[in-house]
Amino acid sequence: MLEPSGHTMLVLDQDTIGDLLKFVLERRCGDRVIKGGSGGYALELCQEDPPDAIWTYYFLGDMNAWDFARQLRTTPGIEHIPLLVWSANPALGWLASLYEAGVTAHLLEPFQPVELLLARDALLAGQQYGFERLLSPPEE
Repeated sequence: MLEPSGHTMLVLDQDTIGDLLKFVLERRCGDRVIKGGSGGYALELCQEDPPDAIWTYYFLGDMNAWDFARQLRTTPGIEHIPLLVWSANPALGWLASLYEAGVTAHLLEPFQPVELLLARDALLAGQQYGFERLLSPPEE
């Protein structure tokens, strides 16, 4: 049996990707996973019991990822929590807007389970993930 990692992850999605995240994070990493619903409810959960990271789809039901990131980053006590957003949008403008709003990491759908592990490690280390195309200098 896998030893608990001691990390708590808040996953905001009621779809199959949220189920995949929950499975990988619990079974492969030993994380405790809390599944949340709307963005407003997630912010309340974070204030009550701050997770080590938040994973969310770009639309949270009552708000989008930008609004959620902005609220998270301006709420004392939880503003430091790493935030990962996944989406199927590869546009650089989209990535830039997430980055500017305070999103820590981005996963582009479709993604492989190994990418979840890499993103998790980056989040827990306080590093960004998935913004390489945005932050790296253009190729000549």
